[in-house]
Amino acid sequence: MSDPSERDDPFRRVPDLWKRLLQSGFFIGDTILGEATPSRLMTSLGFQSSDFLTDKFIELIHPTDRATFSALWNRVSQGLEDDFYAEYRIRTKKGAYRWVQTFCFVLERRLDGTIARYLGLDRDIGLKKKSEALLHERFLDLERRYLMSESLRLAGSVVTASLDLDSTIPVILEQARTLFPFKGARVWSFLEEKLELLGFEEDPGTDELFSPSTGSLVHRVARERTPVIIDDLASWLGSGQRARGGAYRASWLGIPLVHQGEPRGVMEFWHDETGFFRSEHVWPAMAFADNVVIGLFNARQYRATQEASETDTLTGLATRRRMERLGPKLFQQARDQGEDLTVFMIDLDNFKTINDNHGHAQGDSVLRHFAQTCQSVLRKGDLICRYGGDEFVAFLPQTNLEHALQVARRLRELFNERQFPFTDHQPSLSLGMASLLQGNQGDVTELVAAADSALYSAKSKGRDRIEIAGR
Repeated sequence: MSDPSERDDPFRRVPDLWKRLLQSGFFIGDTILGEATPSRLMTSLGFQSSDFLTDKFIELIHPTDRATFSALWNRVSQGLEDDFYAEYRIRTKKGAYRWVQTFCFVLERRLDGTIARYLGLDRDIGLKKKSEALLHERFLDLERRYLMSESLRLAGSVVTASLDLDSTIPVILEQARTLFPFKGARVWSFLEEKLELLGFEEDPGTDELFSPSTGSLVHRVARERTPVIIDDLASWLGSGQRARGGAYRASWLGIPLVHQGEPRGVMEFWHDETGFFRSEHVWPAMAFADNVVIGLFNARQYRATQEASETDTLTGLATRRRMERLGPKLFQQARDQGEDLTVFMIDLDNFKTINDNHGHAQGDSVLRHFAQTCQSVLRKGDLICRYGGDEFVAFLPQTNLEHALQVARRLRELFNERQFPFTDHQPSLSLGMASLLQGNQGDVTELVAAADSALYSAKSKGRDRIEIAGR
């Protein structure tokens, strides 16, 4: 390629500029003339000018890095950015992969916006990446040792914060803020093509903004395992989603969470400045995601194991263990927010007689019928647990006694509708209830005891009835 200083060009003001650039490892390309001068590094790896004049160059990039490289270069090609930055592995003429860092910027564009001339610098970062890999491997080794010792310690003990998914997500988002600022963020789990929101964070005092519905974008990031930048969500969301003040969450970044080669989730970030996120945000975020997904996957696996151990295998309802873990939280939350919380204690009348006279299989069918009835009447946020045998406890947050009484009546009504062919004596239920705001219970144990006392009253008055504590 000819020296740019031979043309009428600003470079002429700097003596021997082109020579200095070549000596420093720069490269330059001119798509109008169809010429390219590779950097000293690329030349040492066996590449020639012709290797950079066709789309085949992208095929030399390592498959793991290719999609991200292409996505970022396409942004430059489309005129969305004039600067390009990437860290990637490239296959040399000898077949080995080498880590390269490339920074490039557009010098000139044609009238149609396509690239006319560009200038850039290649650097060999193989040593840097080896150091990072050693540090990462050291981290994994320490974490494996930690999880091994933690598993031993956790046998028969409570969940620790490091394996509590609800505690892990805020820590992840707090650490993400050390990489770059954002106005809001979400962390998603991705399993069998389904997304589950694990947690989110949003800056306070941003009423003029809103949290965008970006499900299809999140799906795309997870499936393709490639980061995505959206400069202006207004153009993507369309006019159907507007904030209270008419504004949009203007810029969006999606980062895949990949574990053992499989997509496990997505971190998404948005900012109120159009075009805020750039390629320089992607690389540290991807490195952060590699570490995040390990802790996230472990916490997710632990939650799945925990939920399985706290689910009654016969009825599918929660066990007493889950009640003892979540009950105090529901009680404290209701007290802190000044809301009501009603507790049911339920007993299936004469259940022992059914087991004794007709067998445990028939008794099991009654228990399953009761569980199905509860699931059809109670809300998703309610907690219904098998307390033991034929006794059950239900927690109804944000529910006063009047509303809870309607729920209890509906529960009895639906349960009693079922006719069991194995007995002439149809099962029934007795129910006692107690309310947080209409009692003087100091903790969740006293609230459950009050409901249990009301249940005792219902059974002593002939069964198949509802009683309210204190009445």
